[in-house]
Amino acid sequence: MKHRWFFLILLQSIIYGLGDPISKLMYQEVTVSACLSLRFTLAAVILLGFYHKTLWADLRRTPLLHWLPATLCMALCYLCSNQALTLTMAAHVAFLRSSSAVWTPLILLLFFHKRCTRPQLLALGLMLLGLYLLCGGLHSFGLGELWGFASAILAALSLIFGAQALEDMHPLSLTTLQLLVAAVLNWIMTFATENPAILLHASASSYLVILYLAIPCSLIGYALQNQALTLTGADMVSLAQCTYPIMTALFSFFILGEAFTLRSLIGALLILLSILLATRYAQSDSAQPAVTAASGIR
Repeated sequence: MKHRWFFLILLQSIIYGLGDPISKLMYQEVTVSACLSLRFTLAAVILLGFYHKTLWADLRRTPLLHWLPATLCMALCYLCSNQALTLTMAAHVAFLRSSSAVWTPLILLLFFHKRCTRPQLLALGLMLLGLYLLCGGLHSFGLGELWGFASAILAALSLIFGAQALEDMHPLSLTTLQLLVAAVLNWIMTFATENPAILLHASASSYLVILYLAIPCSLIGYALQNQALTLTGADMVSLAQCTYPIMTALFSFFILGEAFTLRSLIGALLILLSILLATRYAQSDSAQPAVTAASGIR
């Protein structure tokens, strides 16, 4: 399928879109780092059980600095994003998190000299307008929005460094490493700043949410993204991930009662149009595997 990478990211967006509003509900009972610690540990253990041989083989032939930046950026991205969820609306978090579609090509341009085509620039403009309308804009910029902004920068960096890492290793190996590094980082945060015993007093519904975040969101979501990066460039993946706030807005409307108006619908349509435009007129090398798309990143 010519645009299989897009459908992989669309599925990831649906999974993440449900994860945001149910996470926001759960954070009324469980702290962020405690939840993320258990979430990433469960996902990493499951994946290690099936793919540990592939992981060890990839680690033996891949230098540390080829995969560590991608894993650290992804771990910090999720920490910032989930902190933002506790402080502001889920739709605002989705809006800011998806602005990585702007930061990814900008970082590629400034540091890796990969230029954007005119259709890509037009698509980015349509996407920003669509995101603004979909999420109702940002009437105030507080600490939650600051966390969301940080998560967008880190998401862009994780895609760029992830494309580099995938030149040398299997997507599931990178997924496993991302989960392990995220688990270690969050356990350190939990023991340093919180009481991990809070997990012992969580309700059954909170554990079900953590299970959803561990398997569909962490394990499957990471794998979908890394597989997409083997089929196209980081800039195209980040643009396709703008379907994520559409799903978040829809699920937040039904679960949290957050507004979804005619303006939101117009914004969603503009986002889809921007993705269609970028996909239709992208440079021919955007359709090549990540080895080509990420050339010059090393």
